[in-house]
Amino acid sequence: MPWIAVGPTTVVLRHTAPELVGRVYSGFNIMMTLPQILAMACGAGLIAVVN
Repeated sequence: MPWIAVGPTTVVLRHTAPELVGRVYSGFNIMMTLPQILAMACGAGLIAVVN
């Protein structure tokens, strides 16, 4: 699993202008973690509704 996170992060950061690295990394981090957050929220909602 680490290569899935490290590989794209390395590619994104190596091809970004130095003055934009922080902003690009923040956006990339949101794109990488948002699906997991949504899945956890949906799972919690299903647990609350389905007994």
